[in-house]
Amino acid sequence: MSKVNRAKFKQDSIYGKGAKFSGWKDKGETTGWIHPTIGLWERWIHGSVPSVEERDGKTEMRRRRCNCIGRAKEDIPNDGCPMCQLQEFASMKLNEGADGDEVILEAGSNKDRVVLDLNDLAGKGNFRTDPKVKGEVCFAWIAKEKDDDEDAGKKVEIITGPHTLGERILEVIEEQVTARGEMAGDCEVPEGFELKLRKGKLVLSDGDDEIPWQPYPFKLKYKEEAQPASKYSAMKVDSDLCPLTPAIIETMLSDEDDLDVGMEKLCGPTEVDKQLTILESSWDSRTIPYEEFAEFFFEKSGKKRGKAKKTDDDDDEPKAKKKTDDDDDEPKAKKKTDDDDSSDEKPAKIHCPECGFKNKADTKFCSQCGSKLRKADDDEPKAKKKVDDDDDEPKAKKKKADDDDDQKVKKIKCKDCGALVVPMKNSGRCPECGEKLGEDDVPY
Repeated sequence: MSKVNRAKFKQDSIYGKGAKFSGWKDKGETTGWIHPTIGLWERWIHGSVPSVEERDGKTEMRRRRCNCIGRAKEDIPNDGCPMCQLQEFASMKLNEGADGDEVILEAGSNKDRVVLDLNDLAGKGNFRTDPKVKGEVCFAWIAKEKDDDEDAGKKVEIITGPHTLGERILEVIEEQVTARGEMAGDCEVPEGFELKLRKGKLVLSDGDDEIPWQPYPFKLKYKEEAQPASKYSAMKVDSDLCPLTPAIIETMLSDEDDLDVGMEKLCGPTEVDKQLTILESSWDSRTIPYEEFAEFFFEKSGKKRGKAKKTDDDDDEPKAKKKTDDDDDEPKAKKKTDDDDSSDEKPAKIHCPECGFKNKADTKFCSQCGSKLRKADDDEPKAKKKVDDDDDEPKAKKKKADDDDDQKVKKIKCKDCGALVVPMKNSGRCPECGEKLGEDDVPY
């Protein structure tokens, strides 16, 4: 999460395909300037995975690429990064004899459907499905094509690309520094100097002296059919072919806040909780439940589960269990069961024998992992005892009724068993017979 260390950047080079924040690759080339005060940044980013999200009251699938918790090549793979550990987890399951074709992440439908199996997550698929970390260069781009736009001074494009794109740009900078000197040959404002405008001309000021300075433009090219090392190229363009218009000068003098550009956010690590939420939302395996991966990650990372749910005055997990009866919510949640992380869930009727998830009494298959459930009267005695001891049972029943009302969404008539059901949250399967509900099933 930092500006490019130019010497180290070239040493860390690995090939990968960059994201398209700008549409320049569709045209094959672009001419313009790297923003002189924002400069070149680097990030380490994982391949895309599907994420099921709520937006404007609708559920939709989006492809998400998470920045690695590791901030340098030496820190990758990182024990504290869920996406890094997902690849290690998938490799471990394959070594244990799991089916490589087992679908783990699935979301979307028709042409937007994304399916990643165990082989994909272990890095044994193709480059499009590989979750492995890729190094990228990021920068704010002022395109020459916008110089006739009256709003050009308020606009920049974000370009990201693999290390090869960054290498080509750095090669041009090194050539210019050799030919023109450290100050005139660089396209970024040197440390300790400020870019200013004097009589229509740009100058570099260190507080005492002012030196005339004009950043030079680049031409970037992209060849999709070329080999990875040859896809990107960069060259310097003569400044007289790309004159600095007032709008472009205004853009160069603007900072990140003025341009609504957040390079720290763009290049910084994606939060652990956010990565886990993305994975859980599209986890669809019945034989390898999400809970198994979560336990693997927290054990490997040494992080504590449930930390994000604590209140501001909670320092650690034991303190949450010692709260007084003055707390209206926490004691009830902790009475449920000692090993239950989801302290705000309603009382369970049936515990899944495979993953331990608590399901409604009339459910035949686990909503979390899809395993067949025992009858309620065969369930754990711990849950029964809770019914006898819980003074707040009426409240719990009322909460359960409210939750059931919330779940009264569109029901589907399963074509296999004929039951009228609400599909399972993650897998979209029938909770009565376990079959996948498809587009041919009738909604009610």
